Amino acid sequence: MVSAERRIRTIPGALGFVLLGITATEPATVYAQEITIGGQIRPRYETRDPAPSEGREAFVSMRSRLRVSAELERGVRVLLQVQDVRIWGEEESTLGDFSAENFDLHQGYAEIDVGAEKVAQIRVGRQEMRLAGERLVGAVDWTQQGRSFNGVRALLRPGWGSVDLFGFRLRDSSATNSDEDVDFLGAYAVVDLPVGGTVDLYSLYNRARGTTRSDQGTFGARWEGAGPEWNHRIDASYQTGTREGLDADAFMVGARLGRRIANGLGAVSLWYDYLSGDRRSGEGRSGTFDTLFATNHKYYGHADLFLDIPLHTAGRGLQNFAIKLSLTPSDAVTAGLDLHAFRMAEVGDLDSSRLGEEIDLAIGYRYTSSLSVTGGASYVFQQEGWARIDRLHRDLLFGFLMLDVQF
Repeated sequence: MVSAERRIRTIPGALGFVLLGITATEPATVYAQEITIGGQIRPRYETRDPAPSEGREAFVSMRSRLRVSAELERGVRVLLQVQDVRIWGEEESTLGDFSAENFDLHQGYAEIDVGAEKVAQIRVGRQEMRLAGERLVGAVDWTQQGRSFNGVRALLRPGWGSVDLFGFRLRDSSATNSDEDVDFLGAYAVVDLPVGGTVDLYSLYNRARGTTRSDQGTFGARWEGAGPEWNHRIDASYQTGTREGLDADAFMVGARLGRRIANGLGAVSLWYDYLSGDRRSGEGRSGTFDTLFATNHKYYGHADLFLDIPLHTAGRGLQNFAIKLSLTPSDAVTAGLDLHAFRMAEVGDLDSSRLGEEIDLAIGYRYTSSLSVTGGASYVFQQEGWARIDRLHRDLLFGFLMLDVQF
């Protein structure tokens, strides 16, 4: 084994001293089999018209990440990942602003393998979490800041699949900026099918104790499989219990059917999602499905008009009809074209359920294994439904250009 001090000292300059301080506070007694260092620089230009505050906005945001991981003795690993996220021009220069308010710990955890056959893995600390295509729990990598949780996670590996058990503390009443305790707990099992594909079964629990009380359970299943030409996904979730003092009674169903085309150089898929909404209000119940901690950017359009459901649908739920085309003309180039039609699940006193339609185009180019460039544009055709729920009052144009360098 090689000491952490010796491995880090092979890195020249000030970076070596920084990483030495991170990974080995007691270099005489800390040993590692392997230390890995990585990072990311990701600036992105975005323009949106109209902006959420009306008018047009255009800006460049940037994510800067540094990651250090270490393999220690007896199956113990640690990971530290720090990041800085800010908008260009947010600070005029570092001469006048050097407090780094946007610098944060994105991930920091210890992990240990259990058993000689590594039948289980326990992780403690701040960590990302992605479950089943990030339909309900995701890291939201599209956002520059991303999402991570503080808590404990255990991954079990029985012969038939895997089981994820986790408990995260979202808020704590002992913290200076909170007056309530909020937890997110869950069990998520993936069962491997003998004929190919998987079936996921899950139970998720949201608990809040403070000015309002929540005891909401989300239960569901997901079936996913792929063959040489066709692939499919079907999932369904049901929510019950109490949500912020209201009785929760909501559900979601979704389906995808895809097929390879152009001799494997592309694929086309049909999507449909139904998220229930409130039929009636003011009756002490909530019938609107809550997407919890999902990466909604992947499902409901690149213009991000449905990041917070039920808030962004005014509690009326959502229907999403989509057709998606993807092309890979070469190892370096990818392209995607998505067409969405959005409708409310519950019309209520409105004349129509039609919110509008969206077209998303994205093209990516991988210059090297470490550097890629992605650009895209979205156009949203606003209809009366969006105006009636005070969400969008005219057509929207969104565009972006992003450079991603990782090492």
